Amino acid sequence: MAIAGIVSKKGEEISSKIVDMLAIMTHTKNSIAAFSLNEEIISKETTKSLEQGNTKGLMSVGYCGYPNEKGEYSIKALQREDGRIFIVGEGRTYFDRSDNQLKDRNYAISTVETIAHVIEEEHIDLLKRLTNCLSRINGFFSLAILTKEGIIVSRDTIGVEPLYWGENEDCCAIASERKALWRIGIKDVKAFPPGNISLVSKNGCIFSQPSILKKSSRFNMNIDNAAQELKSTLQRVITTYLGELDEIGVLFSGGIDSSLVAKMAGDLGLNVVLYTAGVEGSHDIDVAEKVADELGYDHYTNSIAFSSVEKYISKVVYAIEEERLMSVTVGFPLYAAAELASIQDNRLVLSGEGSDELFGGYSKYQRILQKSNYERLDEEMWRDILLMSEVNLQRDSAIAKASNIELLPIYMDMKVVDLAMSLPPQLKVVDGMDTLRKQVLRRTAKMVNLPDDVIYLPKKAAQYGSGSYKAIRTVARIRGFKNPHDYIKAIFGEVFKGFIA
Repeated sequence: MAIAGIVSKKGEEISSKIVDMLAIMTHTKNSIAAFSLNEEIISKETTKSLEQGNTKGLMSVGYCGYPNEKGEYSIKALQREDGRIFIVGEGRTYFDRSDNQLKDRNYAISTVETIAHVIEEEHIDLLKRLTNCLSRINGFFSLAILTKEGIIVSRDTIGVEPLYWGENEDCCAIASERKALWRIGIKDVKAFPPGNISLVSKNGCIFSQPSILKKSSRFNMNIDNAAQELKSTLQRVITTYLGELDEIGVLFSGGIDSSLVAKMAGDLGLNVVLYTAGVEGSHDIDVAEKVADELGYDHYTNSIAFSSVEKYISKVVYAIEEERLMSVTVGFPLYAAAELASIQDNRLVLSGEGSDELFGGYSKYQRILQKSNYERLDEEMWRDILLMSEVNLQRDSAIAKASNIELLPIYMDMKVVDLAMSLPPQLKVVDGMDTLRKQVLRRTAKMVNLPDDVIYLPKKAAQYGSGSYKAIRTVARIRGFKNPHDYIKAIFGEVFKGFIA
């Protein structure tokens, strides 16, 4: 579940480079890899022709991963008047039913199928068409289209699906993982900006931003009306993404964010399976087991023995390609839970990521009201939303890919984001004494009959509730490091030795 694209700057063939890029992003032996070259789709089974030097090209796009539950693969060829094009993409997308320029869809479909529909008219200019449609395509996606002029690349407005780009004197390339670009000698790797579209060619990347994350108009409503609107929006969004599925997994901590997502999915008739992970004896495992029992859903836990902590640290660092301690400590339980879902072959999983930024969950929001006012709180929450892709979403999606699952952070759908940002901050954090926060979300949880002990459970950060921070700090000391930051940097250097000069 990753994409790549590359264009030669010097007229040199790039077939071996696209193969290397896809190989480094293929995380299991059973996944499929395919790419375009000289107007043909070449699968993993036909790469011998590359080794024999029979097939060469100057541009290519490719993907690796599994087909989705409908059997759709993430690469598609289309014949147009001006030649054959190839689309690769990841994620799920859908159209508003009110959008008369596009066919109605009742559910989210693969990004490749969505884009194929958008550009099915042969006479239209591809870049112009995608630029005009990008803001009306809902969902989480990254995509690349190989044309005669170069590769058209884009990413969703929020930046849920990770995508990176870079160039050197030989080539310009994009990929879902940084390591794929490092592998082919591109050292200066940057995140592809969310909501942007670019033409990648031998001249580099030319960016434009047709889809911009904007503040919503503020609505004055009471907390009950706001909670009802949030409930209705979440129901529509969950139904749209899950379509006709019978079962769905949920990364589950027992807190209100993941519990609300699980309960609403269950109320819509899906068989919900919960996955929790943490260090042995951790707070989150105990809480999750209790709440799962109350909800009545199947629940599986990955309880990590201290002797296995260091192994998971290396796995997380390799997956997220970061050396920040916070990213590793938060990613640790997520990786272990995602791994458990993958082992059980539950490849589509929901998460509660983003709720804290949208509904005022962090304790710093309460402290802002102790010292300042709601205008300052609103500014800080908006700043955090704009940074979500870089700080949280890329990390979570990278872990999901490494575990061979597809992660759906339901709160990050633009319909939920727009609603959340239209609500007055007073409905989220009442005042400087509000230690629970997320009041409108808690009222919605009350409406769907979540147990009171879940609704009024105080937030505990993932790195503390899972025991990951304490475990990593202890391992760092055992390894002779004065602080865990230096230890994680050392692990990063070891894991990516030879990748980055």
